[in-house]
Amino acid sequence: MKQVPDTTGCFEEVQLSSGIVIVERSGHGPPIILVHGEDGSLFLRPFIEALGAHKEVHLINLPGWGVTPGSNDIEGVDDLGLVLSDYTMSQFASPTPVIGLSLGAWVTAQAAVFGQHLFSKVVLVSPIGIKTTAREERSYVDIWATDPGELRHLLYGDPSRIPDLRDLDDDEFLRLAHATEAVARHGWAPYLYDPKLARRLVRLTSQTLIVTGTEDHFVLEPSFGERWAALVTGASEHVAIQGVGHRAEEEAPHELAAVIHKFLESQPS
Repeated sequence: MKQVPDTTGCFEEVQLSSGIVIVERSGHGPPIILVHGEDGSLFLRPFIEALGAHKEVHLINLPGWGVTPGSNDIEGVDDLGLVLSDYTMSQFASPTPVIGLSLGAWVTAQAAVFGQHLFSKVVLVSPIGIKTTAREERSYVDIWATDPGELRHLLYGDPSRIPDLRDLDDDEFLRLAHATEAVARHGWAPYLYDPKLARRLVRLTSQTLIVTGTEDHFVLEPSFGERWAALVTGASEHVAIQGVGHRAEEEAPHELAAVIHKFLESQPS
């Protein structure tokens, strides 16, 4: 494990059997794993700090998202799930809670269905990665065919919460470009889902929390949070946060962190 210099936190370069991953550790308390969404770790600082008030957060920067370099050996979201599994096995002696955000929830689900013993509890926030509608019906808004301004309003329930990209510096813009490229590489065909994952969720036996926003207009499937919860075998629950869209961790970081903390402290019913 090699320290990576950075002025914003404690970054570590971890060598895994599946490749290199750079992890940011912050906060105090029992450890939890955090897997970012489409934009990588950009825009997550308030949420990470809210989680870190009670937990030691291990934020995994997935390969290809700018902080961690990409790898030709990683060809899909299932391979990203192996990275998450490898990190968990190498760093923790006992099952550990994991939180996945949007595409990160997809990665988390991929890891959890084949590594049920690795995760004590699973939190999937605004999850993508499954499709339960008819073949001709789209499950998610087309990122690349939608006007960027319209897309951002579909992702956020409150327009005032949309990040101003003019605030990004050159390095952050480059990270965002890498993130966009990585999403295209791993999520293009089929578009943002794995045809096998929905039926494999029966293997997800960890206590699981699904969190969605009531104003999520990026996911086109009705009641998608309830659909996820119904497919999971382990004790599961669904919580909808009022007034927020797909990026709940950005729009309501403290409320989301409170919901997650309550879940992590609860006992299975």
